[in-house]
Amino acid sequence: YQAARAVWMVINLFLWIVGLIRLRNLLDWPRKGWRTWSMNLLATYIFAWSTWKFEQTGILLFAITVETVIAYRKRRWNLMGIFLAAALIKPNIMLIPVGILCLWLMRNKVYRPVILMTVLLAGLVLLTTILTPGWYQPLLQPNFGQGLTEVLDGPDKTTGIRLNTTLLDWLKILKVPPNIALIIYGVAIAVSLFVVGKVVWKSQSILEVTVIALLVNFAITPYALQYDFAPMTVPLFWGAALAAHAGSVKIPTLLIAFIASVLIWERPISDGYWIVIGLCALVFWSIRLNKDIQLNG
Repeated sequence: YQAARAVWMVINLFLWIVGLIRLRNLLDWPRKGWRTWSMNLLATYIFAWSTWKFEQTGILLFAITVETVIAYRKRRWNLMGIFLAAALIKPNIMLIPVGILCLWLMRNKVYRPVILMTVLLAGLVLLTTILTPGWYQPLLQPNFGQGLTEVLDGPDKTTGIRLNTTLLDWLKILKVPPNIALIIYGVAIAVSLFVVGKVVWKSQSILEVTVIALLVNFAITPYALQYDFAPMTVPLFWGAALAAHAGSVKIPTLLIAFIASVLIWERPISDGYWIVIGLCALVFWSIRLNKDIQLNG
């Protein structure tokens, strides 16, 4: 299927370029010229390359995320609902962010995108059931999720243990005892719930909510790989923009350099979780620098 692969790669290249342009216009940062080129190349190196290498959907999810925010800013509720539904094409990556955005929209009494998304998803499930009766039956079979934790070579043939770019796998590589790892994971979930509750209740910025939702997702999701990280381009740019807006770039620059360095020294793919940690540090440091500032709503 080489022709199909080529078409998919061209589509990804187009979506990546357009997504970066749209994100820059959304943030009004960085300034056009070498600064924009530098940030775009950096994001391509950190995020897009891995997605291209494994021919995954991360870039598509990045473009959908940017368009969702733009649709909100333009108050195009129907279009936003369509993008929210489309984001769930890969629910292990976007279910938590979409859920947080929906909570925030309802908190602000913006119901139409949520209603339209729900109707679209229900309609698609109904249509799928009509066209493919019993599509859900494999979900009920024993060991359905075996491929999430083990590398398979055909039915019931395991060739290895799968490593993901998640907190639990990162702790496993660090040789943290399983019981302690579960406690750390529980604490991470509790902290994430607190942060989400605070942002949903208090934030007036769709960008801030989107950034926090993405960070929380990749911090606690039980299944993600490094090639899924492309939507994290939004937190990278937003955190850097906040730091630049505050006029303090020394520590953010060091954090961004650390994030970029992960691709050089990482060994197992679970080391990519350091990117999540670095982005969380970048965003929360930048937010502290801008306590009284909302960047572009």
